[in-house]
Amino acid sequence: MSHEISIFALRQQGPEDNVHPELHGQIRPLINGQDVIEDACPEGVTSWWQGIPLAATEAGRKVMLAAAECSTTCCGSVWVTIRREGSYVLWTDWENSGDGGKLPPEYRFEADQYDTELARATTAFLPQDTGRGKAVEFVFRPAAADFEEALRARARRTAAGRTQALLGPLMAAAGVAAFAVLRDIALPVLITALVLSVAAASWGTVRGLRTTARRMFSIVEPYGQCRVAADDRGMASTGERVSFTHDWTVFREYLETPGLFVLLGGERAAGVSVVPKRGAQDPADVDRFRVVLDRNLKRI
Repeated sequence: MSHEISIFALRQQGPEDNVHPELHGQIRPLINGQDVIEDACPEGVTSWWQGIPLAATEAGRKVMLAAAECSTTCCGSVWVTIRREGSYVLWTDWENSGDGGKLPPEYRFEADQYDTELARATTAFLPQDTGRGKAVEFVFRPAAADFEEALRARARRTAAGRTQALLGPLMAAAGVAAFAVLRDIALPVLITALVLSVAAASWGTVRGLRTTARRMFSIVEPYGQCRVAADDRGMASTGERVSFTHDWTVFREYLETPGLFVLLGGERAAGVSVVPKRGAQDPADVDRFRVVLDRNLKRI
């Protein structure tokens, strides 16, 4: 890493009328006067309406700086790890989940200048009263059981989930039936083979869901305790090691289980996000969050 000291700044970029910057504007990071998001993710926008997630800690935190408005899995998102090292703040380990854009180099800032600018921008760009009311907050530590419950609900209640869950058993039955026709297998033997093959395939499907759930949990486990804040603009998640913000356009629909809100962002299981009800800071927040979701997403 270069030891050259860079200058950190934040600029508000909004519509020409700038009447509702908390709805339409962006807060863009400038390094040495240059917008670092433009080259890395030309379609990227910031959504820091719940707070500017750029505070530096000694442990370091992976932060999503910007994402394409369509979807992070479509046109990409830009991430950087921010950490404090003595009297400096470092931006390192850049990532781009999309195909285009070049990654910026690593940067070093004087901590005093960095902290002063972050505090100034927070006061100037994020007024306390946005006219949107208090956000709903959930604080929780993710668990593997959350993702297993979410995937089971998705398999039961969405067309894509049912298709993926039934694909294995149906292919097993079709294979046995085709083999029986070619070999002229007796009916009792055919029925036994169908039952056994479908049972085995169904067991494999259940095992597959559990494996996927464990894999998804392994990704978020390092986040530690998470704080999710949501209102009509979207949902911001801050963990011990990562922070990101999503507009509601990232998701298509949601479903609810006894213990979870499950947000669905696409046809694949990777598009599943979970918000455990146990994290509600007030029992009434579960109902408030449901109201927010109903205003912005389709319930299934």
